[in-house]
Amino acid sequence: MRFLSHEDPETRALVYIPLVVRRRLDECGVRVSLSQWQQLPLALRGAVALMATGTDAPDVFRAALAWMLTATVAPPAMLEVRVVPTPWQDPIPPSSLADALREAGINPDVWGTMDTDTRFGLLHALKHRARHPDDFLAILRAVYPQRS
Repeated sequence: MRFLSHEDPETRALVYIPLVVRRRLDECGVRVSLSQWQQLPLALRGAVALMATGTDAPDVFRAALAWMLTATVAPPAMLEVRVVPTPWQDPIPPSSLADALREAGINPDVWGTMDTDTRFGLLHALKHRARHPDDFLAILRAVYPQRS
């Protein structure tokens, strides 16, 4: 399993959905609520987290997740499949992220050196910055400790 360095102990214990799992869910166009996630037995949450870092095709990941949810979540949960943009896969950062990086004193060109999970984590933290203002800076500190 892979976790981003800023993720808290509850996320590492799979109480909450790790960012690598969120990224994979988005890439596969699947929405899983926190309630659904927490109803999955811990062993299955671990399996999903491992699958999220694998190379299975999206339809394989969706099928395995659908089986897990229908077999264990009460009432049986159906997967909500949707098309989701994947800006973390783009070669240049979205302008809102580039602006936030500049505000933090970081050249947006570093986007090209970041791995996919770090890119996703930054975008996720930026999106939720109003509710969780420290997450964005925590990721930046983890990636660029000299900026702390």
